[in-house]
This record gives sequence, C-alpha cells and structure tokens, in this order.
Amino acid sequence: MMHRIMKQRNGLCSRLATAIGVVALATGQTAVAATVSITFAPDAATYQIGDSFIVNWIADISSPVVGWGLDLTFDSTVVALNGTMIGPIWFPVAGSESDDYGGLAFPNAVSGSGVLLTSLSFTAIAPGSTNLSASFDPLNFAEGFALEQGGFADLTFANGSVAVNPGPEPAPVILVASVIVGMLGLRFITRLRRTSSSLKCRSS
Repeated sequence: MMHRIMKQRNGLCSRLATAIGVVALATGQTAVAATVSITFAPDAATYQIGDSFIVNWIADISSPVVGWGLDLTFDSTVVALNGTMIGPIWFPVAGSESDDYGGLAFPNAVSGSGVLLTSLSFTAIAPGSTNLSASFDPLNFAEGFALEQGGFADLTFANGSVAVNPGPEPAPVILVASVIVGMLGLRFITRLRRTSSSLKCRSS
C-alpha cells in the first residue's frame, strides 16, 4: 500500500514539474533574463578503493525559480552511487529516467548563491577517474530551471572530478619490520632444531 502511495506521489510530482515547465515555456517571452550556475563540491577529490564520500550539487541562482530538473552522468565502473538526499528547501521529484533528478520549490520560489540541490553519496569501487557531469534536455519540460516569472534560466555547468587510487602500499618501515621479524623467527626455529637434535644424541 505504501509503495503504491509513493509511486502515485512521484507520478503526481513528475506531472506537476512538467506542467510548471510548460507554463514557464509559454510565458517565457516576458521573462527576465536569468542565469543559473551548477557546480559540484568538492569539485575535485581523490579517494582509495572502498572509500565512501559525499559530493554536493550546488547552484547559484540569480532569479527565483519554482523548480529544477537535471541529468547526472559519471563512470559507474569507477564509482557507485549509493543514494541521494534532496536539499532541504526542495520537494523531491522523480524523473522518468534513472539519471533524472529534480526538485520543486516549496512553499516559496528559490534564489541565491550556494543553493544545495542534492547530496550525492558514492563509493569508490575501482582505480581510475571520472567526471561528474550535469546536463539537461531542452525538449523535456521537466528539466532545466523554471523561473517564477516564466521561462527558463540560462544554465552554465562546471564538471566535478573524482580519482580513485588502488589500496595504500605498505609503508617502508612496516616492510623492514616484517623482514626482521621473519629473520628472527627463522633463527629461532633453526636454533630450536639444533637443540632438539643435541638432546636426542645425548639420550642415545
């Protein structure tokens, strides 16, 4: 029952986002020019295999918007997306595709610098590097940033990047210590065998 309610709610939100986009497109000729810059924070970072980390999707929004929708692309052979958490001032919207993310401004339109769109939780799974890229489909009315006064904002994007290194190499001190312990152990075993052989000879 709960799954059905959630599915209906997501469908309603998706249709509402599309409706907002259609209205924004229809009134776009009277809209004030506006820009939105989308970035990732941190914009570049390096991790080890197995590390879990958070990347925030950030927007600088010059004029109030009523909702947004974006696509996210990355190399899934290098990092795995564990989940997302929408920013606190947005109501989450489920897209029609797995790489769609979006939110509706509720209860008021949103503008400002450093606005959190969503937090992305990843795990580093293999050595390599990947870009984190945001984009949108201009033919999809549920994507882009719909302005409160109508129309859509002009978007600029800055990619993020993630590098994944193999597991840490053993430190030189640890390697030397391991060799010394191994040599001492070998000497102890050799001496123990000689002592045992000597005792056997005496008893005979």
